[in-house]
Amino acid sequence: MSEQSESKKHFTAAELFKAFQQDGSEKLKELLGQMDHCEEIVVGSDVLASMSDIEKNELFHQLLKSRRTFIWDGLRHVYDWNPGPVCISYSELPEKLRARLRK
Repeated sequence: MSEQSESKKHFTAAELFKAFQQDGSEKLKELLGQMDHCEEIVVGSDVLASMSDIEKNELFHQLLKSRRTFIWDGLRHVYDWNPGPVCISYSELPEKLRARLRK
């Protein structure tokens, strides 16, 4: 295991939100930068219930900018590192979708 991966830290959504409340979005960005990009952040309804709408918007915005996959109140937001097109075979599509495409 490399030193870089060993130095990555884990923060819960509650810890990230607390840092954001106390020290602002710069501290939040700093903590997000210390985390492994492969690690998902789970922002559950318990954390969201303690936030104002402005705080929710800012946290969501910072998570999007951090280019990482996160779960926001049960909905998974996936960051795709592949900038190319996503291709699937026509035969892999469900029959209902294939029928609509043939019309």
